[in-house]
Amino acid sequence: MIPAICLSTTTYYVWPFVHSQLGLIFLSVLYGVSIGPFAALVSKPVLDFGEKDQLGQRVGILMSMVGIAMLTGTPTSGAVNTYTSPRTLGMGLFAGSTMLFGAILMAIFQHILRNHCTCRINIEK
Repeated sequence: MIPAICLSTTTYYVWPFVHSQLGLIFLSVLYGVSIGPFAALVSKPVLDFGEKDQLGQRVGILMSMVGIAMLTGTPTSGAVNTYTSPRTLGMGLFAGSTMLFGAILMAIFQHILRNHCTCRINIEK
């Protein structure tokens, strides 16, 4: 999922600089291909944490966080769009930086979980 998010980040950063219709079509297809795995696998990590009887609670927390992000992201993008001189440049940089930040956090947590799991396995032996 992290490589797909990095590809999406690249499309966000390139988007403000594409001005032709053919370029926008190509960028839209590339974005659709790159965001598909993220949209399909967004709840996969929730399944891996904790016990199965708490699955509904974890999915609810995930959807609450997604809802808050969607609620605050749109006005933030509008404010960035209003106060930047090339209209799409600020929005593209904001969206790309947000996705890049998320990918970095995912990589850090994945690294921490992998190291923690190997330590737990070594302790039990």
